[in-house]
Amino acid sequence: MDKVQTLPFTQAGKIFGGGPGEGQSTVIPPGANAACPDGVLLMSDDSGRPSTTTVTVPTNLPIVEARHLGGKAPDVISNFNTPADAGKFSYGTNDHDLIALGDGSVLYLTGAFSTELPRKGTPYPWWWDYTYRNQFGPGARDILMVWRSTDCGANFYFLSKLDPMYAGGGTCAYPQPKCCPPYDPAAEFDMGGSDAQLVKRDPATDSLYLTFRCVGNHRGPIIVKESPDHHGPHHHTGRPTLGSFLNTTLVALSTDKGATWKSLGYMDGVDYIRTDVVPMATNKAAFTSANYVVVGSGSPGEFTFGSPQSFLTAGQGFGWINSTWQSDVFQKNVKYQYIYAGSWANPVSARVPDAAGMVIAFPTILTDTDGIQTNGYDVVLYDPAKPTTVEKYQPVAPLNYSHNGAIMHLTAIDLGQGPILLYWADVDGKANTMKVRGRIITGAETSTKDFDISPTYDLTVKKYWYGDYWTASGFARILPTPGEWRQRNLYYYFYPTWVDSDGTGRFAEIEVEVTQTGATSPKTPGLAMMMPHAASESSECIELSNRIAAVMEKGGTAQEKEPRAMEQDYRNKCMNDAGPAQQLAVIRTPPSRRGMKLPPPVEVKTLEGELPRVPQGWQEEGSSHQAPR
Repeated sequence: MDKVQTLPFTQAGKIFGGGPGEGQSTVIPPGANAACPDGVLLMSDDSGRPSTTTVTVPTNLPIVEARHLGGKAPDVISNFNTPADAGKFSYGTNDHDLIALGDGSVLYLTGAFSTELPRKGTPYPWWWDYTYRNQFGPGARDILMVWRSTDCGANFYFLSKLDPMYAGGGTCAYPQPKCCPPYDPAAEFDMGGSDAQLVKRDPATDSLYLTFRCVGNHRGPIIVKESPDHHGPHHHTGRPTLGSFLNTTLVALSTDKGATWKSLGYMDGVDYIRTDVVPMATNKAAFTSANYVVVGSGSPGEFTFGSPQSFLTAGQGFGWINSTWQSDVFQKNVKYQYIYAGSWANPVSARVPDAAGMVIAFPTILTDTDGIQTNGYDVVLYDPAKPTTVEKYQPVAPLNYSHNGAIMHLTAIDLGQGPILLYWADVDGKANTMKVRGRIITGAETSTKDFDISPTYDLTVKKYWYGDYWTASGFARILPTPGEWRQRNLYYYFYPTWVDSDGTGRFAEIEVEVTQTGATSPKTPGLAMMMPHAASESSECIELSNRIAAVMEKGGTAQEKEPRAMEQDYRNKCMNDAGPAQQLAVIRTPPSRRGMKLPPPVEVKTLEGELPRVPQGWQEEGSSHQAPR
């Protein structure tokens, strides 16, 4: 690991007195947005929430901070506006996602509590009068709210919301039993909706998939007579009851950058936080939840889900040592006394580089040849088209291979093409230390060795809340080999983010270089907008490419000012039908590769940076769930 520089987010520290706990991150690639030509890394601070007061023009609200990758501009601290009737919403959950789109805009998508009245002409639901979250109600339910920034995170404008009261027949808005006082005297139920929803972008289309776990219950046997007045006070002649747990997940899709959402239906029997999504083709995706995969396909209104298929092989188990739920490993074991984390250790999934199927990493008890067990992850190659075919990568095991070791917040960075970065926090409960490590998946059953990304952190600094999960992103760039159009270098930049033991958010830059060889054609998918055609080999283009090669041979890199400027000039003048230069920053469709070279693990470069600190003692309050079922 080559440490280049430290980048403290000093402005955020002055405003928050801290920074992210369950912070999410994303990256706008260089050239994708004129407001940040060198690209930016954005990280969210989940201790900041949108205002419950109506704010038309975005005002200073430090929920998201942006760091310019070129280091030439000051950090940007976000401004947020609020929707009309802002007092109808409450932000009592940390669960959210931060996603950069192909056009250089960014979405902030968060869970929120709502008591917004039913639309005109819509009857009040049977549970309305009796459903609260503590004092918040009646009519409380968890929804998804979306803000969008088109200026690299400076200003976020409210964009849309998905209310489960209107999606899929309204079932996912049904309430759950009360759990945690104090409640309003009128409360019979705790609010329903979701807990730990997930939004995943399809890099090929910019479509967004939402998995919205439904935490409520079916309606009980007592039928409630409703008042004919559905737009005033709601009256009942009896009290409703709750039936069995819903045990389902609502799935929705946005094809217009989050502006609107369409229900794709319910995945019955799927009940796990952060059900992951791997887009497989147009109108087709695979969903990973607990120890199984569900494949769905079709257009909205005609989308169908297959039966859950287990990806476990003989001898594999799901879960950790002495733990009904994975969070028990950290919350109920004294050896992890300095970690407060609701680490449910949900499985993560991604596509397979240059192969069919999916990479799935899931929590399991690992056993070595001496019979010693530890809490780690198995990593498998699973093809939903051949559900009995499961092949294994090396498992992810803690450095302290014992009951004292555990893997926290394993995360996959999938750029939509090229290699995949897995990274995680390696926790040693005996030494009370933590280190961030990673692995690059290069293809079917192939990967680098595990390598260190961060130094070792001392957990005894304080007991700290690390959240339930982290997310991260990156981008890809291409640089043709001068004078040789059958070979080109692809550069993949990954930006893992995490929170260390003193509550400081951090990130690293990991660069992977892949040499692509083989004949190409203007008709090859994904290449037309980024590869020079033979007809464009003018003397000026050849001269430009040779100058780039000369700089590179002298030890320069594509991140330095001179070759980057020449590269941009080359793209503008020499790439046939390329369109605007900024479109070339994101590789949307995987080019075919007949040869692939990866540097050995010791050559993976990282750039460690520093993000804001997290408020001491911060923990999640008021999330929608009582406990996973």
